[in-house]
Amino acid sequence: MSTANTPHEIQAQSRHIRRMRKTETDHADDDGLPPGHPNIALLAFIRDRLAAVGLSERKACLNAGLKVDAVRQIKRGHRPHIDKLQALAPVLKVTVADLLGALGPDMAGDIPASAPALAAPISLQPIPVLGEVQAGHWNSAYEWPEEDRYFVAAPPLSRYPNLSRFGLVVIGASMNRVYPEGTIAIVARYEDMARTPQPGDRVVCLRRATDTNDFEATIKEYALGLDGQHLLWPRSTDPAFQAPIILPGPPSAGEWMHEVGEADILIQAMVVQTLRVEPSLSF
Repeated sequence: MSTANTPHEIQAQSRHIRRMRKTETDHADDDGLPPGHPNIALLAFIRDRLAAVGLSERKACLNAGLKVDAVRQIKRGHRPHIDKLQALAPVLKVTVADLLGALGPDMAGDIPASAPALAAPISLQPIPVLGEVQAGHWNSAYEWPEEDRYFVAAPPLSRYPNLSRFGLVVIGASMNRVYPEGTIAIVARYEDMARTPQPGDRVVCLRRATDTNDFEATIKEYALGLDGQHLLWPRSTDPAFQAPIILPGPPSAGEWMHEVGEADILIQAMVVQTLRVEPSLSF
């Protein structure tokens, strides 16, 4: 099976699959789809791209931030929503236009009328989700094992198009006004942005114990008090989280703050994007 990766080879592959669409035989394809299946050409393209990038359907869906049965739904005859194609495209290392081309000119379903504007599709980038961050009390900071990590897709930042980012799942209630539990906070390190924390930034902080090398983490909003104090505020409906953490001094990019007898604190990263499910949405 071809492992084409260049744009020219991908376009040739897409043209070949569109020709298949016009010359379907009376036999089922490799996925067991009957002739005349509305998504047969798209699924053939996805199957070839999965082989090219070395992913299973399930892994590709997880890396795209979709439900594990997203491709299976296409096999069942459901027309894919444009959002699903946008999420899958970077994982398959193709453009949304390639997927739309394989879907065919008669694409319908819930793809919006504005879809022709996707001739210049939005480029999504895969973001690794590395672990959890506590929105509440300080909690142990550690990254998930490699096998538990996954990817989500997010657009690049216009000001920092090549900025390295990673995701953390928000746990706890101290930021629930802005980040309900389960929100994926996509963050970037301040040192990578060459900037210092500014009031209003929502930040991931690390605290190092004075007598061990253990680290704890939390997510809060950085602010300046009326008396010039540097504060980390919760944004919560929970009465237990209505007081700020007072920092020992002004934060600097990538530098630990220290006060005699107190734990070292580092404002490590800034929340630059979020992914969340609306609370009213049930599955």
